[in-house]
Amino acid sequence: MEHHVNLVHNIPFFSVFFAMFCGIITPLLKSGRAARHLHGFMVGLVGILSAVLLANVVKNQEAYTFMMGHFPAPWGNELRIGPLEALLAVMVSVVMFLTITAGSRQIFEEIVPEKQKFYFIMLNATYGAMLAMTYTNDMFTGYVFIEILTIASCTLILARGTKQAIVGTTHYLVFGCMGSGLFLLGVCILYGITGQLLFPQMKETIAMLMETGQYHFPLMIVVSLMFMGLGIKSGLFPFHSALPTAYGSTMTTSNGILSGLVLKAYIILAIKLVFEVFTIET
Repeated sequence: MEHHVNLVHNIPFFSVFFAMFCGIITPLLKSGRAARHLHGFMVGLVGILSAVLLANVVKNQEAYTFMMGHFPAPWGNELRIGPLEALLAVMVSVVMFLTITAGSRQIFEEIVPEKQKFYFIMLNATYGAMLAMTYTNDMFTGYVFIEILTIASCTLILARGTKQAIVGTTHYLVFGCMGSGLFLLGVCILYGITGQLLFPQMKETIAMLMETGQYHFPLMIVVSLMFMGLGIKSGLFPFHSALPTAYGSTMTTSNGILSGLVLKAYIILAIKLVFEVFTIET
């Protein structure tokens, strides 16, 4: 693991921070079109930086962790960056940029002018949350951005403000809260068993418990709760019934982001849990 942190190694943290910062300053802008320009600049810049990061980690064949703040294990907040995470960040950026570029006209036609800025606030939050879930190396960061992504997604569905959009958002929110609740319950039980929040330390503790045969049944419950929660969040069968109502009542632009990116962000997190926490053997 690389211990020296250079400017390239700071790109993941900057990407998440910049997306959230743009969401904070967007209400200060004069119009929705100014918010659109800021969002496009942010996604484009982060996409370019993510490509630089991808080229760097592939060239050096490295994977490293970035500690946010000064709190080490077991309660620290960390990002993990390797070729897969960098590639996913580039893909998320490209799809986000193309979707908003193609759907800008619809946004300005179907959302009333005074609410257009707020739509782009939620787009910034959605983008930042997806990047954070791609890079996260600890359960706390993962759960926090699951909730941020849920709230932002509901706002994207509700953007039109029609009765159908309200009904679709309600269905989506009920399923989303159910999935988040199951995931949080699993995280709480897992933390009670392992005393860890960072993925590597959790992985070591779970492997030790499996060898000794301790907490076998609680671990099975944890896996069931967490993956059922992520399955609901990602709309996997049989938890897909809320999606047609939600997607049928919102704009094509929101649909492209929600179906093309948001649902996949939960699957990405599930894949990270399989390989970096529970392992295939477990």
